[in-house]
Amino acid sequence: MDGAACGRLALIYFDGEGDVERDWSAAAKFSQDACSKNDRDGCDVAEAIFADSNSSFFDAARALRFRKVNCNFGRWESCSQLARIIYNLGDYRNAEQIAARSCGAAGSTGPDRKEICDLAGALASRRIKLEEAEAQASARQQAAQQAERANRRGMVDLFLRKGDYDGAIYAAIYHARTVSDAEYALSATIRGGAIGSVYLEHLYILDNWIASGNLNQIVNAEIARRSKGNDCGIYNCTNTPGASSARWAAANGGRSSSGYRPPSSSAPEVKYGLSSAEARQQTREKYRSAHCTMTNNANRYACQ
Repeated sequence: MDGAACGRLALIYFDGEGDVERDWSAAAKFSQDACSKNDRDGCDVAEAIFADSNSSFFDAARALRFRKVNCNFGRWESCSQLARIIYNLGDYRNAEQIAARSCGAAGSTGPDRKEICDLAGALASRRIKLEEAEAQASARQQAAQQAERANRRGMVDLFLRKGDYDGAIYAAIYHARTVSDAEYALSATIRGGAIGSVYLEHLYILDNWIASGNLNQIVNAEIARRSKGNDCGIYNCTNTPGASSARWAAANGGRSSSGYRPPSSSAPEVKYGLSSAEARQQTREKYRSAHCTMTNNANRYACQ
């Protein structure tokens, strides 16, 4: 089927010519066939038929599609109408481009051309103002973010200047809440030779946040050092079955218990209050139990 022939038939049926009566149904069929083969007459007729809101053939979607085709062909009237439609749909950037194309199209003269050129100019002016406003808003947002980052880092630096390395790590974890600030505080702590002053719970958090690399190795080495130490302090018990009892016996002349045993005699048993050794043992067991039941303690199962 020849596109030009279909376009010619579309024109004939659109207006009626000679003995052929006006028939928009036939015109619609032939115009679409012609336009699909890039015949400009066919595309013109298709746009006219489907864009007429008073016609039973009105179809907004098809009208928009054929207007786009005709605008691409350089038909300035189609570009002008398309620009207004797209503008009303809120697509201002494309409306501006189409209006500018229509304004500069050959053959566009008179009041209609001035109107579409004014629209193109107004849309360009609006876009420029919006872009400037967006740039200013973005600059303010970036400045606020930089100020916030500086404030968070400043809190970490405040503790570092005081030599409070654990406080600096605390600020990085709970105030700044960023991995970069945690790495910054940890690096300063290592340089200051103060890794041993860091609260064990903070080391576990750092181990989770900083998952690899030299900093992670140092953190894990410190955690391991504390978990294998001989001193059964609050947090650095050796958490293996029987270990604390063995250490206690070694530290108390082989006795397996710190309880007081009065000498054998017929004298009545003397009741003593809680001895200092018993108090130490209770405190030791209290903290060992707390340490062993911590959910993130890697050795908690060996404590049972």
